[in-house]
Order: sequence, then C-alpha cells, then structure tokens
Amino acid sequence: MTGGLRDLTPYARYEKMDIDDGDVVFTGVLDDYEAIVAGVRYDFDDLVALKAEYRNERVGGGERMDAYFVQASFAIPVSGGS
Repeated sequence: MTGGLRDLTPYARYEKMDIDDGDVVFTGVLDDYEAIVAGVRYDFDDLVALKAEYRNERVGGGERMDAYFVQASFAIPVSGGS
C-alpha cells in the first residue's frame, strides 16, 4: 500500500547527554547536550526516502539553537552473490 499521506512517517524524540565532571574518557572531549527533535520522513519507494527535521538544541551551557536538516537517502540493490 503506497501513495499519499500513508507514506509519511512523523517522529519526535528528546535527546540528553550529561558528561560527569570526573569522567576520565569524555571530560574535555564532549560537552553536555540536550535536544528536542521533530521531523517527517517520506518514502517514495522501498529504496528512496526524503527526511526533513527540526532540532532545538543546547550544547554545554550555551544558548538554545534552532537547526533544520533535509536528507535524501537511497539504496542500490545488488543481485548475485553466492
């Protein structure tokens, strides 16, 4: 079943990463991170999709920032093998 709005897949998520000040691996390498993400994915075909995403994120103790992303993806079927 394909066509129309049935091929739209909305999504939302919350991301949070707190780096402990005493962490011997990540302290100084990564900052704390927090984001609210929402988007929609449209599958044109089983092998082709387009995704649009909005993020409201904060890195470290900085101000919140808005970001918008668009991504196209495709797969190339390979036949043959053993």
